[in-house]
Amino acid sequence: MLEVLPSCAALVARSGEVVACNEPWIRFHAERGASDGYTVGGDILAACDAAAGSDGRLGPGLRRVLDGLQGDFECEDEVTGQPGRRHRTIVRRVLTPDFDGALVLRVDVAPHHEPSERQPRAQLDLERLVGERTAELSRANVLLQYEIDERHRASTERNRLLEEVRLERRLLAAVLAQMPLGVMIAEAPSGRVVLHNDQLVRLVGRPLAPTAAALATSGGSAFHPGGVRYGDDEYPLLRALRGESVDGEEIDYQRGDGSRVILRTCAVPVRDEHGDILAAVVTFSDVTEWRTVERELRTSETRYRLASRAVRDAIWDLDVASERIAWSDGITLRFGHPPETVAPTVSWRLEQIRPQDRERVAAGLRAALAGPASHWQDEYPFRCFDGRWADVIDRGFIVRDKAGRALRVVGAIEDVSERRRAEAERAALLARERRARADAEAANRAKDEFLAVVSHELRTPLSPILGFLEILFEDPAATAEQRTALGTIERNARSLSYLIDDLLDVSRITSGKLSLEYAPIDLGEVVRAVFDSARPAAETKGVTLALRVLDDPLVVAGDAGRLTQVVANLVSNAIKFTPLGGAIRVTLARAGSRAVLRVQDTGKGIAPELLPHVFERFRKGDTSDTRVHGGLGLGLAIVRHLVDLHGGSVTAESDGEGHGAVLTVELPLSSRRAT
Repeated sequence: MLEVLPSCAALVARSGEVVACNEPWIRFHAERGASDGYTVGGDILAACDAAAGSDGRLGPGLRRVLDGLQGDFECEDEVTGQPGRRHRTIVRRVLTPDFDGALVLRVDVAPHHEPSERQPRAQLDLERLVGERTAELSRANVLLQYEIDERHRASTERNRLLEEVRLERRLLAAVLAQMPLGVMIAEAPSGRVVLHNDQLVRLVGRPLAPTAAALATSGGSAFHPGGVRYGDDEYPLLRALRGESVDGEEIDYQRGDGSRVILRTCAVPVRDEHGDILAAVVTFSDVTEWRTVERELRTSETRYRLASRAVRDAIWDLDVASERIAWSDGITLRFGHPPETVAPTVSWRLEQIRPQDRERVAAGLRAALAGPASHWQDEYPFRCFDGRWADVIDRGFIVRDKAGRALRVVGAIEDVSERRRAEAERAALLARERRARADAEAANRAKDEFLAVVSHELRTPLSPILGFLEILFEDPAATAEQRTALGTIERNARSLSYLIDDLLDVSRITSGKLSLEYAPIDLGEVVRAVFDSARPAAETKGVTLALRVLDDPLVVAGDAGRLTQVVANLVSNAIKFTPLGGAIRVTLARAGSRAVLRVQDTGKGIAPELLPHVFERFRKGDTSDTRVHGGLGLGLAIVRHLVDLHGGSVTAESDGEGHGAVLTVELPLSSRRAT
């Protein structure tokens, strides 16, 4: 503040210490050669006492102002060493909450001239008046600047307080945002809602209007627990603004979208030190789930009471402290004990347990009650009223207090005598079934061994038969009838040879002795070779045979002979079951990393009930004595086993008998080139 003043100015504390001064003050006293008492930190009273002239008069006047004996002091004197130059010293008391002292000003005034003939007296008076006005303006300027500074400090303090209020409001809003309850604050007496959190918005379904009837105007409806709608003056906020406290009142609130929620409400008025109501605070909590659980619990208790009457198990309730037991009607319905014979004691219950089991059962229950367990269970024979022993399972649920002490045990005795008998019968039946299964497996193994032996024994005489047939065919003297007979013999012998080969393959598969020689094979070449060899048979039967194979090689890792057998079995099977005029289509394509072979015919088709079993051994669609097609039903079973050994899959599809069939084989492609 002092730096903006053009005059010499300094602030002097009540002790006489100069606490602040401006540049003109320092320059003025430096020109006069004044002591250090006039600078900041110096004692101006001591400096004035040691000085002469105006400073000698300044000391007593300044001391009276600092002591509070007078409000201001002025003196005027000539400047030492500068004749005709005068200055005026002005002292004003300064008393604020932050400072107690005085403001000292020194201003130049117009020189005082003696009257002469060339300078009229009036001009001198005018100069004096101007000097006095200048001094007064300087004093007014200092006081005005001081007032401005005070107002600036007051404005700064007001802004600081406002910022504190804003911070507290933000903190309050942050606290409300973290609260699990919905909160609403309204000012009194207008009831205007000044603050509410997002939890309340979620509870009521929409933002609230800033009015005393905010809940009523939120688009929903509030009802008392009995279903009566809230009146305009019954809302907790309005009652709290009237001075009433609301604790735990429940509101059945229907939101604007039709959904309902039960709100537990508390409302209190906020009063000042005189007891006047400043505001009201209302909290809301959602207790819908609690009330639902309570209703379900009451319903569950009712059901339990009804169930205890409906079930035939004997339900018991033991009070641990008194050792008294309450029984349900099941003790009579299940075990025949009349109510008048049932004593509500632990000893009566133990008397109904088989003697050799009593101590074990009692010790087990005592150990469960002493430990931390929540359940107890045991099995033992229980005596019925007619004297027979029933096998029972006794289960109990232990109720404990907060300290873990057992208070009650609620249990049920279930008669499992019939179950035990059924379990014994089931165990015996299972043992018989296991023996029968073992016998069947042994018979199946014996059958496989028999088929293997028979196949080998049949092959031994069949080989020379086929050999001699070839010799007889080469005899030029054979007649046409003889050649026809020889052809019939050869076809049947080769058919028998195929059957024997299938039996041998099945025998190797079941015994795990079938071995493959893997090598990169072009599956397209295999399919073409089989197709060429099967064409005469198809033409003889009057069946159209079509082939579609990609030009690019489809290389798979497999046994060439066994893959040829797979394709030949599929094609020959299709020819066998396709009638005259039918068609067979063989396609080989690529599907990603797999080769897909499809054999589709327009033949007999497969019945739906046979379709899931078509790849099983000895499974044939026609098992009657008049069946048209021969064979053992092993061809497709061998196909499935060989495809599995090559890491592929085979499926059959058909829309039923008379609609043909599609057999599909998928094999993984190999990255190696075919040899």
